[in-house]
Amino acid sequence: MNRMMLYIKMCCVFIFIHSSYGMCTIIGAGTHFQGYRGESSIYLEKIKEMGFTSFREDYSWSNVERTKGVFSVSDNIKKTDAAFLNAQSKGLSPILILDYGNKLYNNGDYPRNQESIDDFVRYASWVASRFKGKVKYYEIWNEWTIGTGMTRYRDNIPSGEVYFNLVKATSKAIKRIDPNAIILAGGFNPLEQRAKYLNITDVVWFEQLLKLGILDYADGISIHTYSYLNGRRDLRTTKGNLDFIDEFYADSQKIAGRDFPLYITEVGVTNYTGPGGMSQQESADYIKNYIEDAKSRSYIKGVWIYDLIDDGKDKSKRDYNFGLLNNDLSPKLVAPVITELLNRNNQK
Repeated sequence: MNRMMLYIKMCCVFIFIHSSYGMCTIIGAGTHFQGYRGESSIYLEKIKEMGFTSFREDYSWSNVERTKGVFSVSDNIKKTDAAFLNAQSKGLSPILILDYGNKLYNNGDYPRNQESIDDFVRYASWVASRFKGKVKYYEIWNEWTIGTGMTRYRDNIPSGEVYFNLVKATSKAIKRIDPNAIILAGGFNPLEQRAKYLNITDVVWFEQLLKLGILDYADGISIHTYSYLNGRRDLRTTKGNLDFIDEFYADSQKIAGRDFPLYITEVGVTNYTGPGGMSQQESADYIKNYIEDAKSRSYIKGVWIYDLIDDGKDKSKRDYNFGLLNNDLSPKLVAPVITELLNRNNQK
């Protein structure tokens, strides 16, 4: 009897989390426009041709406020700026990431107190005003818990409460400027079982945010679901990965006391020759299956594959080889597979 009741309960959870929202509709790619050869319009066209409906890219503080109190489009961000301004004309709805420190404030440290949060909010407000009507999705910070873009401060990463305060202030400011904006928060990996730079895991960090009330200021939660080097080999499979996310989501719902949409804003595998690397055929199968399986889960609103283009040509370097396209822009085996899958889905 007890086993039967447990089975029924698990089935109910499965049905609920697969029916809370409409099906996943956004499939996009991570981009680095500023590092690409040629104008951003070339790559917007490639993104569209591949069947994607979105891209995700940083619009970092340090690139728009290079003199205190003066906001402008510096040379370091011109291509990225053009991509966001022109995305809508290509039928793309991008995620703009507001992130990282600025050397003009606290020596480039995280926004740790109300004063530095206010400084960050002024930057975010300028960005929201610039892209009102052009950008719908704003993500507040990227990978806070592991210090991405903040290497100097990895030994002193601020708490979840500091991040919550940043999200609260930034979200309220953006919503005043653009009530139609969708705010994403999080940018963490719930599959990571280790505590890296903080003394808690990403899951515990997120639980703290839920208890603080992060969902009052975020329209969705951004997660990264890399697992190609995970110590649990079952999590390296598409099924194991997404089954774990189902459990994580169900647990998070209980803590939050409500349901909420998840956005998988980064997932990918690398074709490098080291541990965890995949062949082109293996990665094509993995990414195709991942998109298909994620789309069957109604609480997942979008998936962004990291990333569009290999960052380099050296096959021994892990971070160079996540691309769907080779560094010379020739397609990997995964590219036509994705295009066929997405075009078929877009026609339904």
